[in-house]
Amino acid sequence: MLISLWKGKLSLRVSFWLFGIVLPAAYIAITRYATSLPEGWTVLTGLGLWLIYGVFISIAIWRSSSNYPGPKIWKYLARISMGIAWFIWMGMVLLFFYFVVLVPHDFFRTFSVKPAENIDTAAWETYRNEKYAYLVKYPKGWNMIEAKPRMKNQTENLGNTLNDEYGEIQRVTFADDRNVYGVGEFLIHVMSNPNKLSLEQWINKNYPETEGWGNITVRSNGTVDGKTAKRLSIAYADQEGIAILILYKGYIYGLSFAGENPNDTDVKKHQQIYQQMASTFKFIQ
Repeated sequence: MLISLWKGKLSLRVSFWLFGIVLPAAYIAITRYATSLPEGWTVLTGLGLWLIYGVFISIAIWRSSSNYPGPKIWKYLARISMGIAWFIWMGMVLLFFYFVVLVPHDFFRTFSVKPAENIDTAAWETYRNEKYAYLVKYPKGWNMIEAKPRMKNQTENLGNTLNDEYGEIQRVTFADDRNVYGVGEFLIHVMSNPNKLSLEQWINKNYPETEGWGNITVRSNGTVDGKTAKRLSIAYADQEGIAILILYKGYIYGLSFAGENPNDTDVKKHQQIYQQMASTFKFIQ
């Protein structure tokens, strides 16, 4: 059928309405409202497929209109529609060039988790969690604190009790011996996802775009251990927080640590350690 469509042998009614209207509308609905998409799917993937299909179907409908035996007005209306579609698709190409090349939009920003330079991990410890199927390495001598469920009427004690607000079901904190909040800390969170939200939907629900405390300033797309991930840069008063989020086997996994932090006298050293720790995070198959 695709070959017949490409050669313009299908009727204009089928080519235009089914392949030119119904299928693109279904594609938009699926990519816009689906709770989950194939692993590795990105805005770039969707845009690329959309542009390729746009070129294909425009040529196919143009050829089909040439073979249309009915009133000429339908032939011309179909061609006018394809002409308008071409302007739209060319506009998308220009927007792509603008947002990706000239002024990168958050949707097109990418990140990668690579080992830090000049960090010797030979003596590092390994934390392994069998229940939630992951492991990570951390510096020898750093404290490891596993959070516990909050007891009734107990106020939250960060590092010791789970945060119910985000559906947190497991958290472990790795910290140097300074015992200063936000300085020399690397946290791993596991959150429940009972509504089976996509990663983007979960972020929009739990990190609303509001001004002030906890505002997301930059979003980036990437992978962690081969799994689709998003990196958030979050403004907290005078410092930056980094959260790397992964959707895996129905759970939301988060790696969080400080970015730029004027309260940390060893910020560069700690950033290298955070980077190295993030690069060692693996899921247990």
